[in-house]
Amino acid sequence: MCLPTGSPIESADGIGLRLELAHREAYVQVTRAECGYPTILPVHDALWAWLDAGNLRRCLSAREIYYPNWTTAAPTDHAADIAFPFSSLPVQCIGAAVE
Repeated sequence: MCLPTGSPIESADGIGLRLELAHREAYVQVTRAECGYPTILPVHDALWAWLDAGNLRRCLSAREIYYPNWTTAAPTDHAADIAFPFSSLPVQCIGAAVE
């Protein structure tokens, strides 16, 4: 789960925290049926190609965002997004260069 916050937060038992700076994301909505391996791979490839075509640089880890309906979703229901954070600058969102 990702949650933007302007307040300090602390880790709790069983919950890890990762702080990320504001960024943009390219994403594709996928159905539950599209979420399995290897079916999901072309979605990642398409996002990479879109970023490359726009001369955009991936700046954080790709992420699969699963919606609360995941357990009840039909195979054709939108159940997740595949997202790649990106920057139009030749640096990562967190400040280190991306190769």
